[in-house]
Amino acid sequence: MQKTKKIKKSSISAAEFGIIERLRSNEVKVFNADTLQKILGWKKEKIYQAVHRMKAKGIVSEIGGGKYIMSSAEMDIYQTACRIIWPSYISFWSALSYYKFTEQLPRTVFLATTKARKTLKVNNTPLVFAKLSEKRFFGYEKTDDIVIASREKAIIDSILFSRYAGGIAEVFKCLKSAWSELDKNILIDYAFRAKNKSLLKRLGFLIEKGSLDIDANLIKKINAKIGTGFSKLDPQRKKTGVYNKKWWLILNTELIE
Repeated sequence: MQKTKKIKKSSISAAEFGIIERLRSNEVKVFNADTLQKILGWKKEKIYQAVHRMKAKGIVSEIGGGKYIMSSAEMDIYQTACRIIWPSYISFWSALSYYKFTEQLPRTVFLATTKARKTLKVNNTPLVFAKLSEKRFFGYEKTDDIVIASREKAIIDSILFSRYAGGIAEVFKCLKSAWSELDKNILIDYAFRAKNKSLLKRLGFLIEKGSLDIDANLIKKINAKIGTGFSKLDPQRKKTGVYNKKWWLILNTELIE
């Protein structure tokens, strides 16, 4: 997880340094004028003036909606990202990297949220917010002071929206790497809760393609719920390739076993 350099005390005033220390002691990563008023007890006018000066000096950066972060304070980008929009949690390629299911180190932080939000940058790190319906917003937990998808939900989210996880071929690699650490019953339960037949088709196919050890009854349970009608294995590619009738998939991309 990316961290930035520490602020040099000589580059800021005593009052500004005091604000920074109060934010740190209260473990505030993202703040606005109301946050500062509660912490400092200052009048709003004085707070706005202080923030304006700190922004001009590059001490703080505005991230939209009247919210700010420290520009150069030591910062854990995952901790900060989760606090910019609530509710949200780290998922997709970022969560797969966090759990070490991939050797890739994505420079973008991918989050799931129930709100539409454009990509923004925090200290030069892009944050991408993928909107999930409320019925699919589950399976996350707080750990190491970040809010992140569980191992099983990170896989499900990534199969559902593989464009946020490096593509379906990368997700397949991650699934194989993660398999020994996953609770298979929870994984399948989460897949059903997502209520998406294309997801079930892809999950069942990937499990069989990777020859991953699983109770045969769970595979049958998945297959019984996929219905008919072909879906693309890689939703980002064209409808060309081999048709798999067991899983009703168009195999439109190569997977390395």
